[in-house]
Amino acid sequence: MSEKTFRFSLEDVLEVRKQATQRAMQSLAQAMHQRQMQEERVRRAEEYLEQLTASGKITGSSGPEHLRRSAAFRQNANRQLTRARQTLQHLKTKEDEARRTLTEARHAEEALLTLRDEEKSAHEQAAKEAEQAFLDEQAVTRHMHDHSLLS
Repeated sequence: MSEKTFRFSLEDVLEVRKQATQRAMQSLAQAMHQRQMQEERVRRAEEYLEQLTASGKITGSSGPEHLRRSAAFRQNANRQLTRARQTLQHLKTKEDEARRTLTEARHAEEALLTLRDEEKSAHEQAAKEAEQAFLDEQAVTRHMHDHSLLS
């Protein structure tokens, strides 16, 4: 007796879900990398501002031109730091969205995997029952044949 092989009825949909999960994982990895890079930029901008502030206090030159130049450098460094922090916040939001997308994709894939497992179990049970019915029929046929020979 040949057993019919199992084929999940939604195999194509499952494959699409797996691909969506992979894309979501790649998007999250990229978002995490971008955020980490931006955190480094923020750290460097903060250090630069601290250096400018410290060097302005140390130089000792307090002429009006020096003070204006020093203030301009600090203002520029502050603007760069503010922009870097805003970009960092945007990237954190983007990373959170990528994480949610990955979670949703995984849930969709896991739902189909659960359904596939249920279908496979039902298929295996039906195959087992069919095999048992075949064996029972063979036993009855054999018994009837042996009984007719004895009579």
